[in-house]
Amino acid sequence: MLLDEAPCHTAILSQVLAAQLNIVFVWLPKQCSELNAMDQLWKELKDDLAANRQFKNIDEAVDYAEQWILNLTNNQALQKAGVFSKSFWLRHLCKIFWRPT
Repeated sequence: MLLDEAPCHTAILSQVLAAQLNIVFVWLPKQCSELNAMDQLWKELKDDLAANRQFKNIDEAVDYAEQWILNLTNNQALQKAGVFSKSFWLRHLCKIFWRPT
């Protein structure tokens, strides 16, 4: 699993649980969210979610966020995550694993 060194990720209990589930962490440098495509996608969602909207409760906000993600096409998700950017740090690796169809 690719993640940064946020305190919740580096917590001992998180690491113990990951080990029990056979999850291997690949650590990104601290405070380098631009390297994590998921953080870029989350940034897009937060911008849309908070754009002059008010929700009755947290469940309504979660439902909105879930639908926002589920309604993205594969290309939209990759684009919003910054994977298509010429400066995306894993661009070369992506070309090896995800060849155009």
